[in-house]
Amino acid sequence: MGLTRDLRALWMLEEPGAPYRVHGPAHPAGELRSEEYRRLNPFSQVPVLEDDGFVLTETGALLLYLAEKMGRLIPADLQGRAQVTRWCFAALNTRLPRGEPGALSSRTWMLSTFW
Repeated sequence: MGLTRDLRALWMLEEPGAPYRVHGPAHPAGELRSEEYRRLNPFSQVPVLEDDGFVLTETGALLLYLAEKMGRLIPADLQGRAQVTRWCFAALNTRLPRGEPGALSSRTWMLSTFW
């Protein structure tokens, strides 16, 4: 499991207690560069979300998708939704200082959710 941006999607699943499974690709063995993985994400990055055959990449897109899907984490009104979007962008733009634990990690993961 990674230690930076990819954890934000995990937090989104943990908050409402949603069921999920984590798969950590073998990064040192080159799994992220494999053809199989590139079919999931052409950029060979994590996280990747698989939800009942639907594949989505990019942390911000995952956060908003999960919030919509779970229904409890995103308000129905426009201004409330704008605040959620703002906090998603803020979370994605947060950077750890160089040398901080978790700033860089060779460990990565992929989510598979089941509803």
